[in-house]
Amino acid sequence: MSRKKETVSPHATPDGKRFKQSSLLEEMTLVIERALAAQSDVIRSIISGMLSEALGPLNKVIQDLMENLNIHIKTVEKLTSAVDAVKADMRQAKREVNDCMQLVDKFQDKLNDPEDRSRRCNV
Repeated sequence: MSRKKETVSPHATPDGKRFKQSSLLEEMTLVIERALAAQSDVIRSIISGMLSEALGPLNKVIQDLMENLNIHIKTVEKLTSAVDAVKADMRQAKREVNDCMQLVDKFQDKLNDPEDRSRRCNV
C-alpha cells in the first residue's frame, strides 16, 4: 500500500485550514505598517535630538542678540527723548531770539527817528 503524500499549502494553518490570501495580505500590511511606524518614531526621535543639539547654540546666540537688541532699543529711546528735549529747547530759544531781534529793530527805529528829525531840520 502506498501512501499518498500530502502537500501542504504555504497558506495553510497548522490544523490544515487554508488562510484566505486577502487576510494574509492584510496581516502582512499591518505588520509592515507597524514596523514603519516604529522606524518613523525612532527616526523622528533621532532627528529631534540632532536638531536640538545643533540648534542649542544657535538659540543661545539668538537669545544674546535679543538681549543686546533690547539694550540698544532702550538706549535709542533715551537718546530720542533727549533729542526731542533739545529740539523743544531750541524752538523756545529761537522764539526768544526772534523776540529779541524785534526789540532790537524797535529800539533801532527809536534811535533813528531823532537823528532823522535832526537831519530834516538841517535841510
